[in-house]
Amino acid sequence: MRIHVLFFGPLAEACGGREHWLELPAGARLSDCLRECERRFPALAAWRARLHLARNLDPADEQTALSDGDEVGLLPPVSGG
Repeated sequence: MRIHVLFFGPLAEACGGREHWLELPAGARLSDCLRECERRFPALAAWRARLHLARNLDPADEQTALSDGDEVGLLPPVSGG
Protein backbone atom coordinates (compact mmCIF):
# COMPACT_ATOMS: atom_id res chain seq x y z
CA MET A 1 0.00 0.00 0.00
CA ARG A 2 1.08 3.57 -0.59
CA ILE A 3 1.23 6.05 2.31
CA HIS A 4 1.73 9.82 2.08
CA VAL A 5 3.95 11.04 4.94
CA LEU A 6 4.13 14.73 5.91
CA PHE A 7 6.99 16.09 8.03
CA PHE A 8 6.41 19.34 9.90
CA GLY A 9 8.75 21.98 11.29
CA PRO A 10 12.38 20.93 11.74
CA LEU A 11 11.50 17.35 10.78
CA ALA A 12 11.12 18.46 7.15
CA GLU A 13 14.70 19.67 7.09
CA ALA A 14 15.99 16.59 8.94
CA CYS A 15 14.20 14.30 6.46
CA GLY A 16 15.02 16.07 3.21
CA GLY A 17 11.61 17.55 2.48
CA ARG A 18 8.12 18.15 3.76
CA GLU A 19 6.49 15.14 2.12
CA HIS A 20 7.41 11.66 0.99
CA TRP A 21 5.57 8.57 -0.25
CA LEU A 22 6.21 5.13 1.24
CA GLU A 23 5.30 1.67 0.06
CA LEU A 24 4.33 -0.53 3.00
CA PRO A 25 2.91 -4.05 3.14
CA ALA A 26 -0.80 -4.61 3.68
CA GLY A 27 -1.67 -4.67 7.36
CA ALA A 28 1.06 -2.18 8.30
CA ARG A 29 0.70 -0.02 11.38
CA LEU A 30 1.99 3.44 12.09
CA SER A 31 4.97 1.84 13.90
CA ASP A 32 5.96 0.18 10.59
CA CYS A 33 5.75 3.55 8.87
CA LEU A 34 8.01 5.10 11.51
CA ARG A 35 10.55 2.28 11.17
CA GLU A 36 10.69 2.78 7.41
CA CYS A 37 11.04 6.54 7.85
CA GLU A 38 13.92 6.04 10.29
CA ARG A 39 15.58 3.64 7.85
CA ARG A 40 15.37 6.25 5.07
CA PHE A 41 16.03 9.28 7.27
CA PRO A 42 18.31 8.30 10.19
CA ALA A 43 18.10 11.83 11.69
CA LEU A 44 14.46 11.09 12.56
CA ALA A 45 15.52 8.64 15.28
CA ALA A 46 16.55 11.54 17.53
CA TRP A 47 12.95 12.83 17.45
CA ARG A 48 11.07 9.52 17.74
CA ALA A 49 10.26 9.58 21.47
CA ARG A 50 8.82 13.11 21.22
CA LEU A 51 6.83 12.92 17.98
CA HIS A 52 3.14 13.65 17.77
CA LEU A 53 1.44 11.39 15.22
CA ALA A 54 -1.62 11.82 13.05
CA ARG A 55 -3.44 9.63 10.55
CA ASN A 56 -5.72 11.44 8.11
CA LEU A 57 -5.68 14.55 10.34
CA ASP A 58 -6.72 12.62 13.48
CA PRO A 59 -4.37 12.03 16.44
CA ALA A 60 -2.93 8.51 16.33
CA ASP A 61 -0.48 6.23 18.09
CA GLU A 62 2.04 3.71 16.84
CA GLN A 63 -0.51 0.87 16.96
CA THR A 64 -2.88 2.62 14.55
CA ALA A 65 -3.57 0.48 11.46
CA LEU A 66 -2.90 2.07 8.09
CA SER A 67 -4.76 1.75 4.80
CA ASP A 68 -3.75 2.43 1.23
CA GLY A 69 -3.75 6.16 0.52
CA ASP A 70 -3.58 7.25 4.16
CA GLU A 71 -1.83 10.48 5.08
CA VAL A 72 0.47 10.29 8.08
CA GLY A 73 1.65 13.45 9.83
CA LEU A 74 4.80 13.54 11.93
CA LEU A 75 4.91 16.60 14.14
CA PRO A 76 7.71 17.72 16.47
CA PRO A 77 6.93 18.81 20.01
CA VAL A 78 5.40 22.28 20.18
CA SER A 79 6.08 24.94 22.75
CA GLY A 80 4.75 28.42 23.13
CA GLY A 81 3.44 31.01 25.47
